[in-house]
Amino acid sequence: MKSKFAIIIPFYHGNRYLSRCLQSIVASVRNHTNIKVFIIKNDQEETIIDTSLNLDIELIQTEPNIGFARASNLGVYMAQFQGYEYVIIQNQDSHWINDSLGQLMSNMTKFPNAYHSSLLCDYYTEEPNISFLKSYVYRIRPELLRVDFMTYRNKIKVERVAAAGLGFSVHLLDKNALFDPIFYHYGEDYDFFERIKPTLYIWPQAKLGHVDGDAKSRDLSHQAIQLGVARIKKGIRFRGFKTTFKNYLGLINDGISFYKSISFCLGITKGLLKCLMQYSSLTQYDKASVKKRILIHLERDATLSHNDHFTKSILKH
Repeated sequence: MKSKFAIIIPFYHGNRYLSRCLQSIVASVRNHTNIKVFIIKNDQEETIIDTSLNLDIELIQTEPNIGFARASNLGVYMAQFQGYEYVIIQNQDSHWINDSLGQLMSNMTKFPNAYHSSLLCDYYTEEPNISFLKSYVYRIRPELLRVDFMTYRNKIKVERVAAAGLGFSVHLLDKNALFDPIFYHYGEDYDFFERIKPTLYIWPQAKLGHVDGDAKSRDLSHQAIQLGVARIKKGIRFRGFKTTFKNYLGLINDGISFYKSISFCLGITKGLLKCLMQYSSLTQYDKASVKKRILIHLERDATLSHNDHFTKSILKH
């Protein structure tokens, strides 16, 4: 019996990318009858799905703007509820290059107790993303600096990766809670890997073209504020007040010298104050505390998306 895979696509204002995203799933896997796509739609725009793709797709509408972490959690736990063995989180503004999805799926079944990541590439040129390599590979594997990742095929063991193109077996959810909903957008992946310290591999032959930057945010200053607030949250959770305050001052300096924006500084300050109000939750990141927050939001999101049977299963926990 073939393993069942679910592709989770958190979706927010991504209509211009969705067609290529879905087409790449079909093109990347010869037999996709064992695949189901869950699109977690948390915007209010009309979205048209190409029904000619011969792909099993479930569109789940939630309340607007629930964020990447909650949308991913809802899709992953929904897939687990429906009996899928493996899940892959794919950003809406991404596409699989050649047979990359098939490669990733094959490797996931070989190492079911590990987490797996694709190699993020430029959306348009399809060449390996240098920022991705610097952040997750070169930092701990400097000997790979001269490697040609267009042809390199060996798995790379790393400490953490971005959530885009992340795959794993759902049985790992029994041991590790997924994304903490307190991280609305940005930081949820860093927090996840810092919490659980998993066995994690990047598979260079599994390439995922991804827009470098946030295609979902129409306001770049808003995106920068989200990134800054996520940095403050990570500081409170893992580094303490001294580092958090240094991060805040650094962000304010960026707002004055780089962005030249008073609204950016005000947004970061507002974010800091909100983070301090969430201090108790930010400093409680054991599995039980995170799982409790996840279940609270899952119940709400599942109820609003009218998934009654799924909601009942959550309430049993």
